[in-house]
Formats: sequence, structure tokens, C-alpha cells
Amino acid sequence: PTIPYTTPILFGVLEGLIITCITHYPYLLPRSYYNAVLRWSQYYTEEKLTTYFRQPGSEFIPCNHLMHPGSCHGFAVYDFCSCLMLYLKIHGVLYTIPLVLFRSKEFISKPFETMTRFFTNTVMSSLFLAIDGLITKYTMCLYRNWDGRPPPAPSYISFVSGMLGAIGLLVERPSRQLELLYYTSAQAFYIIWRLLCIKKPLKLDRTPFGSIWLFSLCLMAIMYAHVHERDTLAPLINRALDFLLED
Repeated sequence: PTIPYTTPILFGVLEGLIITCITHYPYLLPRSYYNAVLRWSQYYTEEKLTTYFRQPGSEFIPCNHLMHPGSCHGFAVYDFCSCLMLYLKIHGVLYTIPLVLFRSKEFISKPFETMTRFFTNTVMSSLFLAIDGLITKYTMCLYRNWDGRPPPAPSYISFVSGMLGAIGLLVERPSRQLELLYYTSAQAFYIIWRLLCIKKPLKLDRTPFGSIWLFSLCLMAIMYAHVHERDTLAPLINRALDFLLED
């Protein structure tokens, strides 16, 4: 028998790991990804994360001192609405690309059904990110204030907040949940790779072409699934591979 909510649970564990690295160990993440997360969060900056989560302090620092204006409750509502509007714009563009590349014929034959699905998917994906960010950031505020200790805030606060943020994944359709799980798995795998490169005595970064071998192994698994186990891949990934590998 299948375990209920397996995908959201796995996604939550991986997101907890990623959020912990964002707040405490940014050197384990690709710099471009780290900067993108800060930009999408709108209010998190390098200075704020360093002050609250990395740099030792002598006394507890309230959230409204630097992290955000006003109370945590009021800011959570404002931030949710602000992020939702931003994500609607971003996903509107992201969903237009596959519509043009892979579904142009479907759009011509069934324009109403195609556009209905387009708008529904855009709203659901935007809601997912907004809810995820709301829960993650609001939980970090609550846990940090409940803990009441001077910075740096314990890393478990970030991990638990990231796990709870995965509740937002439930608004997404199952195929999209898998795509997001693949994405977070890649980021988590990179974190593990960075740890193995840093950790003595492994130092895997000294292995000749180590990252290329690692990429090859991952690609082998994806291509095998695409050919023999297509149901295990998200439809978008299958369509993209079909498009790229078309004779």
C-alpha cells in the first residue's frame, strides 16, 4: 500500500534542509539559487539573515528591529498578498513558454479548455509559493520569539519552518508536486555534494571530473525512467525530453 502524502512529506524534509542552508549555511548552495531565493522572498537580505541566524549577539533582537516592519502577524498578511501578486506575474510567464512550445495545436483546437487550465495552473502554483513562504517565514518568527535567545537562532527553527511550509504543496496538482520534488531533490543533492567536497578526509572535489561523473549518473537515471518508467516522471519532463530527443 502507498503511504499517504509521500510527495509532500519528502518535499517538506528537503525544503527544511534547503531553508536551513539559506539561513545558516549559504556556502552549501549555488550562489545564483541563493540570490534568487532572497530576491523572491522580497524582505530577506544577506544583512538580515546574518544578524538573526549567523552572527552571535548579546541579547534577543525583535523581528521589527530589522527583519520586517510592524508586528509578525500583520506583516505575514501583507507579505502573503505582496508575494502572491509577484508570483502570479512570474508563473504567468513560466506557463506561457510550455503553452507555446508544446501545446500550440491544443490551444488552436480547444482554446477555452486550454486557457482555463492555463489560468488555473498559474493561480495554483502562485498560491503554493505564497502559502509556502507565508508559513515558513511566519513560523520562523513565532519560533524565534518563543525561543527568546540572542542570535544566532538555532538551525532547527529553520528546518521545522521549511518542513511546515511544504503544506502549501497540497494546493498543487499531483504532477506539479512531482516536478517540484525533483527540483528540491536536485538542490538537496547539491548540498550533499558540497558537504562531501568540504568534509575531510573525503574531499570529493579533488576527484578528476567528479561533478561530471555525478551529472552523468543522474542523467542516466532520468533517461532510464523516460524510456522504461515514464509514469515516474512528471508529464512536463517527458514532453520536454520528447521534444529534445525527437528524431
